[in-house]
Amino acid sequence: MSNENENDSRTVLMFNPYTFWKKYYFSGEDTLSAVTRKSVETSAFANGVDVILNAYLQYLRMNKEITSSLTDKMPFASKHDMARVAKLVITLENKIDRLEDSLFDEIEELKEQSTSISNNLSAQSKPGHLKDDGELHEKFDKAFNTSQEMLKRISGIEEAVQELKKVLETINMEAKPVVKKSRKSPSK
Repeated sequence: MSNENENDSRTVLMFNPYTFWKKYYFSGEDTLSAVTRKSVETSAFANGVDVILNAYLQYLRMNKEITSSLTDKMPFASKHDMARVAKLVITLENKIDRLEDSLFDEIEELKEQSTSISNNLSAQSKPGHLKDDGELHEKFDKAFNTSQEMLKRISGIEEAVQELKKVLETINMEAKPVVKKSRKSPSK
């Protein structure tokens, strides 16, 4: 039994990897940082980084070309097609907004002119307040010309909408898949 107690009373030393790594790191840190600093400052390192960067940029360019060629061959609209359609739609919206604003302005002007004409007519219908017929003709001519201009602008809007429909139809036609039948030679 005494032998067993002797074995238990011995201290067991275990290897601690953390203390070993700590000593190794701090002893080699200055040397490693000096070597790294010297290697980074060389022109060979700069040339190597330049080669890697150029290879990466060539890879990106090749990837972009392959992707664009694949999307051109697919029956779906590409990003460029959608951007072109969006640009056309925005331009058309701006034109329509400008025409709408001018149309409302002219409608307001027509309302003002019609109220002034009706006021003049009601004033002339009173006995003793007859005005010159030339003034009335001028106001009616002005109102008539304004309404003619409005009709022209409305027809211009209709033409712009028709043109947009045609452009959208052509884009839809381009986006649809084209089925090509290949000729097969008869096998013998």
